[in-house]
Amino acid sequence: MSYEDCYSDLLAQGESDGEDPVFDLGKGKKNKVAHSFMFQKGEETKLMREINTQSKEASRRRNRKKKHNKIWCTFTGADMIEERKVFSKEHRDGEAGEIRTFTYSSSEEEKAANDFIAKYHEVKVTHDFDNQKVMEDIDNERYYGNTEYKFLLKCPTPERLAKLTTQMKFRMQEGNGEAFYCIGVKDNGEAVGISQELMETSLRTVQQMACNLKIEIKILSVSKGRKGEIVKLMVN
Repeated sequence: MSYEDCYSDLLAQGESDGEDPVFDLGKGKKNKVAHSFMFQKGEETKLMREINTQSKEASRRRNRKKKHNKIWCTFTGADMIEERKVFSKEHRDGEAGEIRTFTYSSSEEEKAANDFIAKYHEVKVTHDFDNQKVMEDIDNERYYGNTEYKFLLKCPTPERLAKLTTQMKFRMQEGNGEAFYCIGVKDNGEAVGISQELMETSLRTVQQMACNLKIEIKILSVSKGRKGEIVKLMVN
């Protein structure tokens, strides 16, 4: 079959050049190129949206970390000042230091605090504290998470108690309603431990914090540090 015959057959399939299959083939190539270009353009737009979303999320994380670091530094600074005040030279040498006296708004609140201290002594006996080996150091305290280290907590002023309570609430939010406290441990994870007298004072403070938030508090363990006791608590 000659070229003319083939071309005539193709023209017979349409009434005009606009419907001519020969011209349609040319249009198809152009459409294919245009489709490819639009696909690439769409992929670029999608990629840019993903990059922008990731950038915004990273920015939110940085701002959240800055805010928490500011709060954390405030609490850490207050703890260091408190530690220096309570652990005077006389106290480091083993003599009793001056500690504020707790005051309670009701007899029920005082009874709850006394019962909590009694439970601490009970757990101490149950865990055979006197025959324990010295606890090893643990990991550094993290900015985020639901675990808080407190070397010691003296009887707080109302302002200090409010700040400590806010910090406990934050730790619970990080743990979806559950948080852990390690008393007698420094921020760097050093398992030093404190005396029984200071531990009782620290536990009464934590109990007041939990009472303010109307949450449960439980003593998980009483361990031996290099220079005293270490207590792990759970609040929920």
